[in-house]
Amino acid sequence: MHEIIDEKKIFTLAGVFIALLVAVGIVIWWYVHELNNLREEYDITEYEREGLVTEIEALTATRNNLEKLNGLNLDTIKPATDIIEFYSHVRRAAERNDINIIKTQQSNKNITLTVRGGYYSFINLLGEWRAMPTVCKISSLKLQKDKDAPALFIIADLTLTAY
Repeated sequence: MHEIIDEKKIFTLAGVFIALLVAVGIVIWWYVHELNNLREEYDITEYEREGLVTEIEALTATRNNLEKLNGLNLDTIKPATDIIEFYSHVRRAAERNDINIIKTQQSNKNITLTVRGGYYSFINLLGEWRAMPTVCKISSLKLQKDKDAPALFIIADLTLTAY
């Protein structure tokens, strides 16, 4: 009889051990499943955050440009009398906005430029050119992504005409 009790205890302990292993396995499976769900939520949230950051940057650049345009005093705008002075304003505005002038060509009252820099910096540059003390217009503009630079960097070919 003593051997039967020991066998019953062994089977009972083995059953408890197996039940414990099954319970631990279920807990581990649940934990891994929840961890994967949280990773998916994190990826979606990170993607949405990046989109919001880009949108905030665009809105900030737009607000800055509007502030520059709102401060435009039409009484101070005058026709360009000297192409060198006009180019000087163009070049200083580019430097202030961290835009590199790669190539320049001048003829009469036209300045043809190839510039390189960040897209939003370029938009700010256009706003600053609009607020220059001389009258000018952009006669032509061609934008392309700068393949050798980080995202949102561009190369622009443009012609400014002074009046």
